[in-house]
Amino acid sequence: MTKPKLRIGLIGSGFMGKAHAFGYATATRVFDLPYELELHTIADINDEAAAKAAAALGFSHATSDWRSLVADPAIEVVNITAPNALHKEMALAAIAAGKHVYCEKPLAPLAVDAGEMAEAAEAAGVKTQVGFNYLCNPMLGLAREMIAGGELGEIRGYRGVHAEDYMADNAGPFTFRHDPAGGGALADIGSHALATAEFLMGSAAGPITSVMGDCVTMIAERPDGKGGKRRVEVDDVGRAFLRFASGATGSIELQRAVFLLHRRSARPSGVPPHRGRTGPSALWLVLRRARSSARL
Repeated sequence: MTKPKLRIGLIGSGFMGKAHAFGYATATRVFDLPYELELHTIADINDEAAAKAAAALGFSHATSDWRSLVADPAIEVVNITAPNALHKEMALAAIAAGKHVYCEKPLAPLAVDAGEMAEAAEAAGVKTQVGFNYLCNPMLGLAREMIAGGELGEIRGYRGVHAEDYMADNAGPFTFRHDPAGGGALADIGSHALATAEFLMGSAAGPITSVMGDCVTMIAERPDGKGGKRRVEVDDVGRAFLRFASGATGSIELQRAVFLLHRRSARPSGVPPHRGRTGPSALWLVLRRARSSARL
């Protein structure tokens, strides 16, 4: 039986744009979807980049004007993987055009802007999705089920860490991720940490009701690509204490400028391998349960 087509317009062909394109290309081979996905148009910073991305990623059309992509009546889903600071304008334009929107996290660097986007989508009656891909991990789904079912007892505390090292090198250049308009580590990966906390704790402890946090810039300046240096005004590290509706408390930590010692390629010379303490933990219980379920 012939399935109806769902035509995708993708804005941005960087790392995340490639990840989304890969997902579309493989989804129909893994899942029995109700639609045939068509990679219709990709938009990028200029015509050359867009044409190159279209050829590499399998899109039929390319453009350097994201507004023309949004306005194209053939496109039904607008997928936004552009820099954070551009999400709001692009999403609101797509919503106004009646398109369904798949937007990468964070929706916007400011909560008030994210709220405006959500309200606009609800008023327009379009479907939306945010790129919190970690929430789709079966291990997190199982952990959430165990927490909700009381298998881990009363949850009184929570600790979450999201650590990356892609900005740990002082010689790494200034990029759009260092633009204050797009937010720093808090917006970029802290959004994952907060989403995970509420996903896991929601049924047992309710939403996060109060936060006390601190953000730090570890690398104060970076090469500007022109032989000079450019000041960095966004955070590389963030930490926060959380309180949930139930009274449970916790913390999150996010890092994007520290070397992860378990990765040999990232470990500086002379630094010994990480020797962590092992023992029973909630994660250990989840993994044991997952292995037991897999054997059934």
